[in-house]
Amino acid sequence: MREALRLGAIDAFYDAPLNPASGTALTAYGGYYHYDFGPGYVRNVGAMNPADVVRQGLTSFNSPGNDSPLLGTGSILYAQAGYLCRQSLLGRGGTLQPYAAAQWARYDRLANHLRLFNVGVNWLLAGQHSKLTLNYESRPIFTT
Repeated sequence: MREALRLGAIDAFYDAPLNPASGTALTAYGGYYHYDFGPGYVRNVGAMNPADVVRQGLTSFNSPGNDSPLLGTGSILYAQAGYLCRQSLLGRGGTLQPYAAAQWARYDRLANHLRLFNVGVNWLLAGQHSKLTLNYESRPIFTT
């Protein structure tokens, strides 16, 4: 059976220096998305997921590891913001950029809405040519 695909979105991006002399800046992004991939469609996503679904079996709707239902038929609100610290914060070792992100989604297939939060810090090396990131993410778990 074929379904018509309907996607709608509105988003905004803001990036501005706060103090040009020290190099501090604020970056923010927000968006609202309404997707219709067909009835009951949900896609779980887990970057570099270390879990093995075949050997461990499905323990939740998400599957094992770091998968979360990040895309599906329904509505999504997403926002993120970061603060770029002064350029000489760590001397020749670069600078830091703490950030936070949040996603709220209501998918037709799931009984409860998704709430996902991230907080972390980027360690920017050699300007923005290289970075190391430390991130904490809340992982909602849905049962089938």
